[in-house]
Amino acid sequence: MRAVFLDYETVSNGELDTSGLTRAMPELQFHGSTHDAQITGRIDDAEIVLLHQFALTRDHLFAAKRLKLIALAATGTHNVDLAAARDPDIPNLLLTPHVAWAAREARQRCLDEIAANVQDLLSGGRRNRVV
Repeated sequence: MRAVFLDYETVSNGELDTSGLTRAMPELQFHGSTHDAQITGRIDDAEIVLLHQFALTRDHLFAAKRLKLIALAATGTHNVDLAAARDPDIPNLLLTPHVAWAAREARQRCLDEIAANVQDLLSGGRRNRVV
């Protein structure tokens, strides 16, 4: 299952343990940052997209034909077009761990929650589903 983390450097400068993420998503590609013009190309064949600060628009969601999961490493869902995510023509599943952010421990917990959400999705569950 192809997965991409679009802006990993906004979450960690290398001090976080990503083993839970890579166990859940062996094909996970980490991108330190992504320019707006690169988003569509990086998510077009991804089934799982992880992000922190980028905005995913209706156009991005419709272009990502294989997308099953958007995992937000953030405390809210304001950077994803939720109306588009709810569109019946886009079979997306949007999850977010909703944890506090600043401390290293909180950021590590966020990555661990994302890994748990992905593992639950792969086993047919609906843990922390927003839409």
